[in-house]
Amino acid sequence: MCVSVRGHLRFVPVRHPTHHWWAGAAAALLLAACAQASAATPPTDVAGGHLERSDQVLSDVDPTASWLAPEMSGVPGAGAVTLVVAANAPVPTTAVAAPTMRPAGERTVTTLVGGVDRRWMLVVPPNTTERQRLPLLIVLHGVGGKGPAMQRLGFDKLAAPAGYIVAYPDAFGGSWNDGRPGMEPLVGSPVDDVAFLRELISRSVAEAGADPTRIAIAGFSNGALMASRAACDMTDQLASVVLVSGAGPRDMTQRCKPSRPLPIMVVFGTADTVVPYEGGQVANSGGKSRGQVAPVREMLDIWRGVNGCTNSESVPIAASSPAVTAVRGTGCRADVVHFKVTGGGHDWVSNTWFDTTTEAWRFVSTHL
Repeated sequence: MCVSVRGHLRFVPVRHPTHHWWAGAAAALLLAACAQASAATPPTDVAGGHLERSDQVLSDVDPTASWLAPEMSGVPGAGAVTLVVAANAPVPTTAVAAPTMRPAGERTVTTLVGGVDRRWMLVVPPNTTERQRLPLLIVLHGVGGKGPAMQRLGFDKLAAPAGYIVAYPDAFGGSWNDGRPGMEPLVGSPVDDVAFLRELISRSVAEAGADPTRIAIAGFSNGALMASRAACDMTDQLASVVLVSGAGPRDMTQRCKPSRPLPIMVVFGTADTVVPYEGGQVANSGGKSRGQVAPVREMLDIWRGVNGCTNSESVPIAASSPAVTAVRGTGCRADVVHFKVTGGGHDWVSNTWFDTTTEAWRFVSTHL
């Protein structure tokens, strides 16, 4: 230990019956520190007078005295080495390794779900580390589409600076198994798209650093109907859902049993001739029946009930064409927002007055 002897810091070895292998090394370091501190500080007495240097080693220090480290008295091994940091003594530092950066950019991921080959494009934002957990937005295409084609909507440009991952999965055979009765392309199909979405989330969490508590899904048309099914069947894994030109299957009231409130946003044109706003038969495609859907109001009523809304209010969006009205649930435990596009068709609306991507991003980012 370092002890002041007539104004000088001196190193005094402290003996203890328990000897540690590192005691010798620590003593050498302390001896050097004491010598440096003593050389840097001229010896003076309390009145400023000169004191002669003493080379005598103190021999009357009790190595077991409790004043050396009162808080350690009675603790086995206490006092074996007592460190006293001298003024101006150098403090050793330990270098901290820089965090590992996560590879950014696009990549295709493949997997096998229920014996069916599935794939999706994953877009990871730049400048994130392996330790970070990132929100994940899954974007679902319509009938006959492909995941990467949905990149044209512009989510990547919004997600990158915000540090969000975006996934663009492909439906098997071009159609999502959204649960519509009479959906001929999927009658008797082994495809389980709920299981597929769960696998996509699991892989994204394990391999890309997605945060399992911050997952959102947005979909268009058949993709919106699939997102609606996911909201009903895997509520526990989602933070918010956005539906555009798609609501739910005809028997949604009987089938949709969410496990908890969930923020829902719906954009729908009242003059949609593909997926009717008032429900009913979906327009045939390729000579095959596309099944039946529920009215938008029915789907909204389900979620207003689940989310505990007490009422709703309508706020027109100024100067919009076609006319867009925001219908919001009030008193809700989770938001229910419907952008009603009066006279609008089967479309992802984007114009001067209303941009679906911007509104969808605002909604999703608010709830992730």
